[in-house]
Amino acid sequence: MLEETDTRTYKLITTNSPNNGFIQQTEPWPQTDNTQEFSAPINIYTDGSQSEQGVGAGIVITGPGTPTAKLMYRMDARCTNNHAEAFATLKALDYVQINKENEEDKVATVYTDSRTTLDKLNNADKHTFLTEEIRQNVHEIEIREWKIRFRWIKAHARTSGNELADKLAKEASVITEIPISYNRVPNSAIKRDLEETSMENWQREWETTNKGG
Repeated sequence: MLEETDTRTYKLITTNSPNNGFIQQTEPWPQTDNTQEFSAPINIYTDGSQSEQGVGAGIVITGPGTPTAKLMYRMDARCTNNHAEAFATLKALDYVQINKENEEDKVATVYTDSRTTLDKLNNADKHTFLTEEIRQNVHEIEIREWKIRFRWIKAHARTSGNELADKLAKEASVITEIPISYNRVPNSAIKRDLEETSMENWQREWETTNKGG
């Protein structure tokens, strides 16, 4: 579950090289934005974006004296922005497990502007696929002596890491060369597709009947 330590900071409490993405390494990221007072050895910024061209997830991972990791993932176009936000969080934790295993100070803060993602993690009655995957991932990483905390951050507030994650997510949503990393279609989309198909079939039958008459 999530423990809300103040109005914007969350810590997930557990009781018990990423695939198909684009990864870029750049120069060390400056700690100059308004998250500095909450800064951890590893700081993770995640965001999602939905456009007419598709759905994308963007991730920025920073650490003192280390290159900034910038990750972009593309999802099935029928996914929602909320799915992209949660997927970004999941893949960021995957990256930490795979690429930060030898860190001496195993503390990471995940910054997200998605209240929905945090609220689902905090609600024991919510068992969506991505929510459960994030919970399981945190459980596994904390077994390896990591401390993971989550913090909500206001969108478009000129926080450098968040702004870059937003930019990457938007780019991922429109770059068709990025392979699809997540194709679990939401039930709502399946229902909508079935309804549209049913309506199209009815329309064809109606037109055929009228022409035949």
